[in-house]
Amino acid sequence: MSASPSAISLHDGPYDGDDSLSLIWESELASLDSFDSTGSSKPYILRASGPWSRDEFARRVLDLSDRSEDEALAYVMNSFPSAGLGRAKLWLIYMKDTNTKGAPFNAFIMDSFRQVDWYQVILSDAAPELVPELQCLPRMSVEACVLGFEPAIQMSASLQLREAVPSAVAVAPPNPDFTFVNEALGGLYTQAQDVIMAWSRLVREITVFKDHVAALAKSILYRYVVFAPSRVQAAVTFLELIARNQSLGLLLVSLSIQGELPTTDLGRLSFIAALRLMPRLRHLYFHDLELFALLEKQFIDAVGGLKLLESVTLATKCELPEHLLRGVFDILPPLKHLHIDWQMDRPAKTRTPPLENLLLRSADTLVSLTILSRSFDLGGFLDDSRPGTFWPHLKELVVYKISDRFPAYSFPNLEQLHIRDSSSRYHGAESGLDPTAGKLVISDIAVPRGSSPSFRGFPLLP
Repeated sequence: MSASPSAISLHDGPYDGDDSLSLIWESELASLDSFDSTGSSKPYILRASGPWSRDEFARRVLDLSDRSEDEALAYVMNSFPSAGLGRAKLWLIYMKDTNTKGAPFNAFIMDSFRQVDWYQVILSDAAPELVPELQCLPRMSVEACVLGFEPAIQMSASLQLREAVPSAVAVAPPNPDFTFVNEALGGLYTQAQDVIMAWSRLVREITVFKDHVAALAKSILYRYVVFAPSRVQAAVTFLELIARNQSLGLLLVSLSIQGELPTTDLGRLSFIAALRLMPRLRHLYFHDLELFALLEKQFIDAVGGLKLLESVTLATKCELPEHLLRGVFDILPPLKHLHIDWQMDRPAKTRTPPLENLLLRSADTLVSLTILSRSFDLGGFLDDSRPGTFWPHLKELVVYKISDRFPAYSFPNLEQLHIRDSSSRYHGAESGLDPTAGKLVISDIAVPRGSSPSFRGFPLLP
């Protein structure tokens, strides 16, 4: 088999195992601007098994890579289909690195990347052009090339090879020097290690950054949680999540469930279990205290664990057992903000000792107090308290009506007083009313001499 004259020309002289027998691809390189054009009737044999110039091939690949790396890879795989995309990329990296360093292209490495498919070459009757390639390879004989094939193929290939070249030149030099190969491969291995380590560090840094962002976002999202009346089911799902993940409960500072919890055991038990996992909770707002009458002990124990509570809003629509009221109010710590909304029907002027005891315990801490109850007699409680009892830090007071016995001296620093009557009764978030909308009455309030409360931002109505 002979190559097309327009495709190659050979230098005169014996083949010395390196590039002294060079392939000059001048006319063929001109035809390779299109990857479909090969410039030879048998391009695969010409490029994969025939004599070739490593430097000329590398120069062509590097020229193409300057325009487009994809074109360079396509040229490599078109020239040596058995190389595959992965080896073609690695080969291109090697040629770029060697060219950047100004070093010569290593013949052994360049030949190794080609990955010649000897089996297909032999079947293609390429023995005459195969011999010079075999002479390039260290420790490779003509007979060694055909070992492992079927006997008929071995015999045919051996005959063709023996006819094409004298046996005296079919054996490579016995003791080639592989020092330069080890150095080159060692350099490639070091570069590959550096790349892998750099990517590993980058991945670790990205992972750490992601964890920091997630932790920061979680601490913000779970700090103050509010569920509107229409989001009760979402509130139950949230409580179940907290009950299964204690770390989330540690983030909560404020929990407000403005809708009515389901009457099922699941909703109540989830609420109790979640409260046990919120030791840092400072603000608690929920409706339907009566739902926990059947789970009184568990509920009281859960509330008792909230040692940092500062603000509590409790609402109920029906009569509560005395022992439940006593258990809840007795377990609460002194508060800064207390909001009680009782819509239950009770006899007028009813005293509630558990609530009164909580108010007395919170005398030095209360800043705002709301008691919306038609039956609780706040004036009577204040009038009957021991002399000198007052709430020096209370700034805002919201009550339902007021009695003639209301002693104003109990709140010497009061700034806002909201008094509700039956036409402006505030029923919480469900009513849609502004909690500051109501009547302000001062005509029947005994103001201590030398001081008077200021009512900023509220019109005085006759």
